[in-house]
Amino acid sequence: LVGMVELLNAREHSQSPNPASQSRNAVMTADDATYIEQMTQGRKTGIGIEFQANTAEGVLYITKVYPGSPAERSGGLRPGDLIVAIDGYALQRRDLSEILTLLRGDAGTPIGLSLRRPPAGYFNVVLTREEYELPSVDVHMLDEQLGMMRINQFHGRTGGEARTRLAELVDLGAASIVLDLRGNQGGLLSGVQEVAS
Repeated sequence: LVGMVELLNAREHSQSPNPASQSRNAVMTADDATYIEQMTQGRKTGIGIEFQANTAEGVLYITKVYPGSPAERSGGLRPGDLIVAIDGYALQRRDLSEILTLLRGDAGTPIGLSLRRPPAGYFNVVLTREEYELPSVDVHMLDEQLGMMRINQFHGRTGGEARTRLAELVDLGAASIVLDLRGNQGGLLSGVQEVAS
């Protein structure tokens, strides 16, 4: 609370003519706080996808569908599908913040997606947003004795996930492990410390 008041006072009394210096300050909304709290707990409300946005072409390229999420269970969505509209709104000429606003919503609310799946064509699905788990650790064997552990982000459950998945690799015969942090989204320092210990 004190930090918020100080931030507002700093904005009110700022004489800086440079709007860029002022734009670095922002007040977190209730939706932002809920989103961050869920992410640090390894949970999220939504449909359960990761994507790359191409706002020039007006498409979201689905790169990952989370197991057990509405996108997998109810929509049958898969990596490579292209979202071209959300609730009837075409994505062309929309910036990423507008797209995220269209995607986000409370658990239990519906969301309609228009998609293109090359080469099959176009199709529509209606999903219900839900809270789902965000697994942060993926593992697989590279060869008979070499395993790979990929950590996508560090949240409150990452340490436990890493221990469980490490045991799986050892059971599969891994004598050495490659730790892959490419594309890691960051997260909680405590999650990093737990994995490192």
